[in-house]
Amino acid sequence: MIAYIGGLIRAFAHDRVGVVLALLAPITFFTLIGSFYVHLERQDGVQVIVLVRDISSTEDGRRLSDSIRRCAEPPIVVRDAMESAAADPASVASILLEPGFRVDGGTVRVRAEVPFPGGASLVRQLVETAWHAEFGAKDLAPSIEASSIPGRLLRDATAGVCVIFVMFALSALVSRGLADDAAGLMARLRSAGFGDLSITIARCSVMTLIGAAQIGVTLVWAAAFFGIVPRAPFAMLMAGLSGAFCISGFFALVAAVCGRRVRFAAVAPVLTLILSGLSGAFIPRFLLPEEVSRIGGMLFPAWMIDASRAAIEGGLDSVRILGLCLTGSAYVLGAAVISRWTRRA
Repeated sequence: MIAYIGGLIRAFAHDRVGVVLALLAPITFFTLIGSFYVHLERQDGVQVIVLVRDISSTEDGRRLSDSIRRCAEPPIVVRDAMESAAADPASVASILLEPGFRVDGGTVRVRAEVPFPGGASLVRQLVETAWHAEFGAKDLAPSIEASSIPGRLLRDATAGVCVIFVMFALSALVSRGLADDAAGLMARLRSAGFGDLSITIARCSVMTLIGAAQIGVTLVWAAAFFGIVPRAPFAMLMAGLSGAFCISGFFALVAAVCGRRVRFAAVAPVLTLILSGLSGAFIPRFLLPEEVSRIGGMLFPAWMIDASRAAIEGGLDSVRILGLCLTGSAYVLGAAVISRWTRRA
């Protein structure tokens, strides 16, 4: 038994990739979670990002929008909005000065989805403070039409859960496929005349359908028990299919690089946790430190989350959906090329 235990330890020590991942994975993930908690406890940590859009074309409108920027204090951060709040996924509120706004007439529209109690009132108070600081008119009050949209955290969580479990499910399928290839399945397919690209496309197509089905089940559950119903079903379908396809291609590429099931089984969970954490699947990106959020926004799981949340809110994020399709295609092609090189080597 002692010899057997020693053999297991030596086998683990000889797998340098496994050793590195075993040590690196908890450090990396703890760094992500730890940075979030440090960020959360800072006085200027969690920010309420408010987008201000002035389309009044009046001097009073310009003065009020400038005053709003000057009066904003932490945790409120004011940014300019050229189009809409959807242009900045990190924003949780918007202030719109309508055409013809003047100090003696006109409307300020406040739209808030601040995910903590009193957040909407905080934005409204900012407008009132800026009004009195700029115009000092005690006998006049701004006409504010405020609307609050609850459930920001729940909508983000719905999209994030879809990403996390599709990644885990599809990585398990790829791991099983590597075991089948080790048993000779890939060799038999090649002998039957199928090329590496066609085999990779077939596998990723099946995984895309399975991932999309998993997303559908999650959304049905969210609708039935939490009232989260996508306002744009077609956009949700496109986001789910393109996201599942990109995840399928990604893990096909990782499997091709790893080559062996044991190595893939060690790498895939680490990549899933890191990508999910950075992209906002565990913790919404607007709550993460700005540096982490910026990096996470460049990762393909974040595109899937943003496209899914946009569909839930009634929008079609065609840019991110197209990015998922193109990135997934590149992953599939890369996996096929690496598989071919490995076979020839």
